[in-house]
Amino acid sequence: MSIRNSEFKQVLMALALLLCFLAPIVASSNALAANTDSDQYQKAVSSLQAQSELQRGDPGFWSYALSTLLIRFVGIFIVLGILQIVMQISGRIFMAIARRKKAAKTA
Repeated sequence: MSIRNSEFKQVLMALALLLCFLAPIVASSNALAANTDSDQYQKAVSSLQAQSELQRGDPGFWSYALSTLLIRFVGIFIVLGILQIVMQISGRIFMAIARRKKAAKTA
């Protein structure tokens, strides 16, 4: 199977767009890593982590844990339902195409 010139250009364009979106993220993470040596940065990060971390004894921890589990559980069924609908529609489209080809051969 050979790759057409237009398909190759489309793949290159997609890669270029991906690089355009990823370059600022990588640059900001590198700049953040360069600042990790400073004492102020370490103090700020440790104080923020101490304030934002939920402990297992906190009621907020269990509500967060259970809500994320519930969201994932329901989300899986939503995604699987959408996938089933798309597969049924695409199956009907392919069946119609096959019927047309069969009718064209017999005619």
